[in-house]
Amino acid sequence: MGRLRRIAAPLAALAGLGLGAPALACSPAPGYRVPSSLELVAQADAIAIGLVASGPDLRAVATDRTHAPPVMFELEYVMKNGTEQNRIEVEWAALIDAPEGASDPDELMLAHPDAYAGACVRTIFVRHGHVLLFLKRDARGRMRIMDLPFARVAEDVAGRDGRWTRAVGEYLVIARLPRDQWKDALAARRADLLKQVDDPDALAIAEDMRRQIEGETHEEYLAALDRQDAAHERFLAVMNAEMPDMEP
Repeated sequence: MGRLRRIAAPLAALAGLGLGAPALACSPAPGYRVPSSLELVAQADAIAIGLVASGPDLRAVATDRTHAPPVMFELEYVMKNGTEQNRIEVEWAALIDAPEGASDPDELMLAHPDAYAGACVRTIFVRHGHVLLFLKRDARGRMRIMDLPFARVAEDVAGRDGRWTRAVGEYLVIARLPRDQWKDALAARRADLLKQVDDPDALAIAEDMRRQIEGETHEEYLAALDRQDAAHERFLAVMNAEMPDMEP
């Protein structure tokens, strides 16, 4: 996401539930910058596609979030580093049924709209969806989703061939190189991808690489803010449809 650091206003519905309670006072450290896609890949201890296997729905969390069980992911496909865990838990989270609540499959810059709500990390997932998880080992040695505000650490994917999954695969190759070689490697791979003129995903990934080399333009920054606002409105509509009687 380069220099894009906007903190969107919390969604009223989510704020009312208090989801993500441990991080409600989300305040990124001074100078915090959302990691680029390549930086995110390099920083993760493991990356895997997980199935949303179980977890409480919104109403259960709204009623008694203290005793709600965690959302549980079953890992199905590991992209970076194996892990002894085949399940990942996310506490203070909830599930929705509407597939419209999933991540935009064409997006490579912004995180899921829920990541811009009160907790600054995603806490609402689509039941039975597949999510590309960026994992970090905690102080007890357990793998957890990376706790990075506004970052693409838990995005829905259709499978191994989706745009975001393909992009992460590209960055995994480059992340193995010494950091001082990243820029040249990005430029070289971008040039190759631009030749694939009939592949929209390849061209989109090439543009994501350009932003990491040059930084996003002012026009791209404004367009991203517009997309973010539109995504929030769509997600709020999904939430309202899921729980129409929910009081903000």
